[in-house]
Amino acid sequence: MMMSGLPGRHLLNSAKGLEHARRAVELDPNPNYFDTLAEVYYAPDDTRMGMDICRRMLQKHSGEMLFLERLKRCRERPESVEELE
Repeated sequence: MMMSGLPGRHLLNSAKGLEHARRAVELDPNPNYFDTLAEVYYAPDDTRMGMDICRRMLQKHSGEMLFLERLKRCRERPESVEELE
């Protein structure tokens, strides 16, 4: 079972975590699984992909706090927001 906010950020940085999150989204396009996928990309500094996922999900689920909060976290990263948007 995939869960958003898995314990231990080191688990999110692994290729296996990305594989599992992608597979979960393929099997069940549940917003919680997309949130997990966005977190997996966010954790190892792939902020652009995390933001892209959040934006796509907000188009389908307007106002969904999971994605609004994650998008906000991505924007607050020390990287230049101009480069990401």
